[in-house]
Amino acid sequence: MGAYRLLLESPLGRRIERVLLVGRPTLSRPVGALLAREDVATAAVRPAPVAWYEPGRRRERVLTSWAEAAAFTGRAAPGWAEAWQEAGAAADDAVARLLSAGTTARATGPAVAAAVWEACRRDGAVLVAGSSNPVRDLDLAARPGPGSPLVLANRGLAGIDGTVATATGAALGAGRPVRALLGDLTFLHDVSSLLLGPGEREPDLQLVVLNDGGGGIFTTLEHGAVGEQEEYREVVERFFGTPHEARLDALCAGYGVAHRRAAGVAELERALTAPVRGRSVLEVVVDRRGLRDLHARIRAAVAQAAEQAAARTADER
Repeated sequence: MGAYRLLLESPLGRRIERVLLVGRPTLSRPVGALLAREDVATAAVRPAPVAWYEPGRRRERVLTSWAEAAAFTGRAAPGWAEAWQEAGAAADDAVARLLSAGTTARATGPAVAAAVWEACRRDGAVLVAGSSNPVRDLDLAARPGPGSPLVLANRGLAGIDGTVATATGAALGAGRPVRALLGDLTFLHDVSSLLLGPGEREPDLQLVVLNDGGGGIFTTLEHGAVGEQEEYREVVERFFGTPHEARLDALCAGYGVAHRRAAGVAELERALTAPVRGRSVLEVVVDRRGLRDLHARIRAAVAQAAEQAAARTADER
């Protein structure tokens, strides 16, 4: 379910008693808050040593076998798993309805992520997720299921270094088409990776660039609230919004890479029906000024859907 991290803030999420970590925890704030709750027992299963784990740095109890992990998790209260699944399905539907309501207008990050996910699911392309907002948008809006694409990402939610190079390497190494969903700053940070030397193989790679003229992630964090105050607006925009006026089409022309711009989700979806052949950049213009309000509406829609699902579950009992 895509909206799982928002459900953690619901009454159903507050009933969680135990958490088992398999691998490294994410940087998502709702997940971090869950792991920090004093009323939640946490454990991490480490069947074999891993280089990144340092004993004593985290509070989770370390388990060395899957049998220990099964004993730790135990069994959920009757009906809890079903209630969670129903709430998750309802929340996903609510998010999808909210995003589809604006498909004819200017695009939003989550709506673009959903369209790119479906395109990769449809044609089998590998999906490289850029850090910051794009990977969060995919986490929220993608609908996992049969035929879900292989997803690759650098450093989870953070770190924009080398994303274009990563996507290029993935396409060359996998020998199959790759789509990458990334932000404009991530693209500009590594645009020189579009340069290919004479005789080098050209990958089948499509870069879908969410261009909101700066760093949209900070709009959704505390910086966004400060930036709404008149006396701090310009400072926050300069240092966190980091606006730019770079022309992506001109940069692509300089590197000999095809460029196309989509003004909305409908136009994007049409562009994504074309097969990925050679290298291209598909630029989607989005507006980050409404990003904070959009995510507030998404949280409200998920909370309402979870509440209604919980009420239905209670009535069925």
